[in-house]
Order: sequence, then C-alpha cells, then structure tokens
Amino acid sequence: MAINIADLMPLPVFKAKVDQWAKTIKDTKLQKGFDEITLPGERALREERERRANGVPIQPQYWAGMLKMAAEVGVDIDSLRGT
Repeated sequence: MAINIADLMPLPVFKAKVDQWAKTIKDTKLQKGFDEITLPGERALREERERRANGVPIQPQYWAGMLKMAAEVGVDIDSLRGT
C-alpha cells in the first residue's frame, strides 16, 4: 500500500514532524554501554560512504586467493587499484 502524504497534510509540515521525531529519538539519554542512537538506515549509509571513500575490506585469506587467481590468468592486480 502506498500513501500520498500530501493528501493528509502539506509536505513541509510532514517533513518538520519527521525531523522533530528524529531529533526526539536522537536526544534520548543513552543507556550504559551505548555511544550512539541510530535511526533505520543510518549505519548502512555510514558504511556505504566509508566503503566508497576507502574501498571494501577483503579478508586476507580471500585477498590471497584473488591474487593467486589473477596471477594464473595474467591479470596485474596493481593495475586495477583505484578503479
């Protein structure tokens, strides 16, 4: 089901309500052992930005296998860096 928010209220009002709701949640006192309150999608967005900036981490054993396969088929891995 899809709901057209504009049929219920003006979009700027809706966006302001959502922003206030998010602020209320973020301003909640942290429980012991936690350092941040995140909303749905925030961690994934942060991870996506990190990986776009710094690449996708590959575990050493998998990287070693990729290097071996690249050598077997004559691909120079170093030539692929940064692409």
